[in-house]
Amino acid sequence: MLRLGVENCTFSSKASLAHSAKGLIATTIDVAVVFIQQLHLEFLGGSRHSDPNQLLTSSGLGPKVRVAILTNSEEDKNHRDVKMDIPFVANFAKSLQSYNRLF
Repeated sequence: MLRLGVENCTFSSKASLAHSAKGLIATTIDVAVVFIQQLHLEFLGGSRHSDPNQLLTSSGLGPKVRVAILTNSEEDKNHRDVKMDIPFVANFAKSLQSYNRLF
């Protein structure tokens, strides 16, 4: 589950959603994402980790679909920054034109 924080924005999408949410004004939108390809997670400071159950929070989509994640592992109880590479076309759509501007 990705939790996207949205401030003073209108949500609109033509993606494969169960229903259209055009005109919805919200401060938080929860989006469930099922990835087609396995994701590669890497701690920015060191070791690699691929267990999605360790993800605690995620936020911030930019024009290149960059997701910032905070996580902690069993051996380290402190939050650490993580980089997650998402091949947009392989996981979401054939082209970015398939989607309206979300934010």
